[in-house]
Amino acid sequence: MFLDPGNQFDSYLWQDNTTLPFFTVVSPGNYSVTVTNDNCPAFDDIFVNITSPEIDLGNDTLLCLGDTIYLDPGQGYSSYLWQDNFSGPVYEVVEEGNYSVLVTDNYNCISQASVEIASLAKPIADLGEDNQICEGETRILETPQGPYSYTWNGEPGDHYLEVQNGGTYTVEVSNQCGIASDQAIVIEFPVPEVDLGADQVIQPGETIQLDGGAGFDQYTWQDGAGGQYYVVVAEQIDPENPYYWVEVWQGPCKSSDTARIEMLEVKVPIVITPNGDGFNDVFSPFEDSWSGINRNHILIFNRWGEKVWESDNFEMGWDGKRNGSPVADGTYYWVLDVYYGEDDISQTIKGSVTVLNAEN
Repeated sequence: MFLDPGNQFDSYLWQDNTTLPFFTVVSPGNYSVTVTNDNCPAFDDIFVNITSPEIDLGNDTLLCLGDTIYLDPGQGYSSYLWQDNFSGPVYEVVEEGNYSVLVTDNYNCISQASVEIASLAKPIADLGEDNQICEGETRILETPQGPYSYTWNGEPGDHYLEVQNGGTYTVEVSNQCGIASDQAIVIEFPVPEVDLGADQVIQPGETIQLDGGAGFDQYTWQDGAGGQYYVVVAEQIDPENPYYWVEVWQGPCKSSDTARIEMLEVKVPIVITPNGDGFNDVFSPFEDSWSGINRNHILIFNRWGEKVWESDNFEMGWDGKRNGSPVADGTYYWVLDVYYGEDDISQTIKGSVTVLNAEN
């Protein structure tokens, strides 16, 4: 700083015998000057205290969101001016940014400092409610994603974990702001086994009872019906959609099975007259009821249980003969195995036929 008594005097004599019209102060102490003007002296002195306020807001640092950092440049200054014109001695920081302060001491000396503060979210661990899975399924356990490191049951991982088995799963989420943890229990249930059996063929007037199996919590059939059993009535079958299915539930797990039940109505004559007149001479199926039959096998017996005819070609018919000779008039019993439809469903049909007026 400079001491300047004014430039209107004829001479100057400072305490160190220098004679300049001003004096440069570089250290604290007592300073005096004698000035003369027209041989008239004048004297004055002053004590100078040199101050240089040094403030420090600390190193650039990290703020964990939700916390507060207090910036304190020191007490005892006559004024404080922060970057947003706040004038208090201590500044509360709750978010990231650049913060600076200008302080003035009692001698009007000024000092300035600044600091950069970055922010980081505190770890969050939340796996939600406990889970139920069915055997063979995969469930995703997930905790909030962020600038964190994750470990699952002690093993490093990501913010999610694919779970295929029951058990207890613990996640730890960490960063510079701390560690958070959560735990989830996964309960594994077996998948119920349901079996409606093989596809079937039904004949007019018959019913078939499908069994969804015992002991399940819930049953739902294709038409919304419930219960373990479902009765299929031949006359109610839709030939365009002959499928019947059931869903069964055991706890949170479900399974299903489907059965196809088709109507098979093979029509045959109940009486034949194999007398060679060209009318009703053979025992064979009516053409309008034989559609969809892939293969067949028929046996015909007399009333004593003796086989009189056997064939894999029922369409060609039985002419009422046994080993080339006409059988006696009477009632004969037949057993017909047919294999039907795209899936070659098998069905056994039984009946009787009466032979009259056989050739002798």
